[in-house]
Amino acid sequence: MLREYQLTNFKAFAGPEKLPIRPITLIYGPNSSGKSSVLQSLLLLKQTLQEAEDPDTVLLPKGNLVNLGSYREFVHRHDVSQSFSFKVKLELDKLELQEDFWKIVPKDFELAPILELQVTFAYDKETSKVVLSSIELFMGDDPSSLICYRPLEQNSRPDESESTQKTTLKREQINYDHQLWGRWYGRKLRMMKYNISQEGQRIFQKYKLHEHQKGWQKKWPYILYDIEQGLRKIIEEAEKEGIDNIKGIKKLELKVYGYLEANITNIKEVKARLSLIKSLIRLGEHFKDYSLDKAKEDLSKYWIDSYLYCRLFLPVRSNDQYNKDFPPSEVWKLSNFYELFPSFLSYKPKNPPIISDLIILASKACRSLFEEMTYIGPLREYPERIYTFSGNTGRQVGKSGKMLPDILFKNSELLQQVNDQLGRFDLGYEFKVAEFINAETDEISDIFALQLVDEYTGVNVSLQDVGFGISQVLPIIVQSMLSRNTTLLFEQPEIHIHPRLQAELGSLLAECIKPRINNQFIIETHSEHLMLRLQKLIRKGELKPEDISVIYVDRGAEGSKCLSLRLDEDGDFIDEWPDGFFEEDFNEMFG
Repeated sequence: MLREYQLTNFKAFAGPEKLPIRPITLIYGPNSSGKSSVLQSLLLLKQTLQEAEDPDTVLLPKGNLVNLGSYREFVHRHDVSQSFSFKVKLELDKLELQEDFWKIVPKDFELAPILELQVTFAYDKETSKVVLSSIELFMGDDPSSLICYRPLEQNSRPDESESTQKTTLKREQINYDHQLWGRWYGRKLRMMKYNISQEGQRIFQKYKLHEHQKGWQKKWPYILYDIEQGLRKIIEEAEKEGIDNIKGIKKLELKVYGYLEANITNIKEVKARLSLIKSLIRLGEHFKDYSLDKAKEDLSKYWIDSYLYCRLFLPVRSNDQYNKDFPPSEVWKLSNFYELFPSFLSYKPKNPPIISDLIILASKACRSLFEEMTYIGPLREYPERIYTFSGNTGRQVGKSGKMLPDILFKNSELLQQVNDQLGRFDLGYEFKVAEFINAETDEISDIFALQLVDEYTGVNVSLQDVGFGISQVLPIIVQSMLSRNTTLLFEQPEIHIHPRLQAELGSLLAECIKPRINNQFIIETHSEHLMLRLQKLIRKGELKPEDISVIYVDRGAEGSKCLSLRLDEDGDFIDEWPDGFFEEDFNEMFG
């Protein structure tokens, strides 16, 4: 879920402006203050991911959700020399995190798995196109980024054959002062030393190196070095005499000879054994007197991708996973001692966990957030008397509620839930789908009507024959109840409805953020009554202050600013509202 959203140089916002996002986020402010710009920026990103056909498209400002014109029109003060950026703070689902993820992150991160992704765009005057400038990953409470990627020039791709349709990102900067490194190293140092000791002892036991060595458990690194020297001499002698069996070089008086004769005699096997022992010696030396600086160097070489690809504005995995200077086998062997992986005696290629997995994880979460995000605009469809089923069976009513009739026509369970909600609203009506019969086939046709049944008279009436407000609020009700684990964007849901019904919307929102539905709402509104109901629910203990984020957007000489207004345990505002915004009495606060 989204926990914070930051905008820089977008329309009225100079920024960076941070907006704390909670299960229910209400955005207030005067007309033309920039309230709508917040939702428009989110729709711009969703629209790009949803509608752009070219994977190299960075931003799609004109589409079905929003039309922002060109970069010049939506960048702050129309200054194309300025970069536009957004930053999302995402809380990840622990159940979806891979095991390797926890091998990288600090222990305290497990309590709140939060990553932040910042994407910056610029305008290329030569091509008159919006281009990607940088992608940065933030983690924990460190204000500086952990890692930064920037796009390569088109002719600088590391592997032209792999993809000419995606922007290539090159790792530009690693923040070695980031708190992650020290926390990670503190947890892993003891484990690394233990792992290499265990690996050495496994080799001794597997190849019976310990049978003629007393106290080998403590002396094995030194014994291993002697064995390596002995194996070298045997191989040199065999090659000099042109033989492939050690039985022909018994004249060598070496401690290691007895071990070899009892286990292997073929020179090829001796060479293989030498290679294995050399690897272990090299790794033993590597971890001797191991320091944090050395650990950082290893991680930057082995555990961070040199390159990533970018689809639209989000990074995806490149096949070029490792630094070209370090072969994958060495990557795996080194990672073997950071974690209890299977012994490299039975080596199988395996990708170790790498830091750039975090940026891919954040990218996937960001993509999922925007793709599943649902928007309903300020003006909903005018009702019709008769509808024809279009075949749509989706779970989104559409930005104007156009798909709502189809959804209710095919979902009787949802229709009953909507009627239950209308009963709580005390509207005096119940919804009914009136189906029409095909006169020729005597079967139910695709033609239907949405009708309201008057609870007092039992008379069926069309939506066109009652107040306009019901048709305007219905898409809000249906989408709130239909969605699951989704971020919902609503503009002025209170439009054309009575103050009492505006307050009831607050109760609906409170119901739809509960775990069984788990939706998140970002709402641009002017409704005092909606706010009052949420305050009342806090006072009654049905909501917590941290469930609500109230943001007031005001415009000034330096651009629009976002003021966060806090609530206490009694539902009262800790921070004062700007003068003159709500002048009406807060009667419901004392109800």
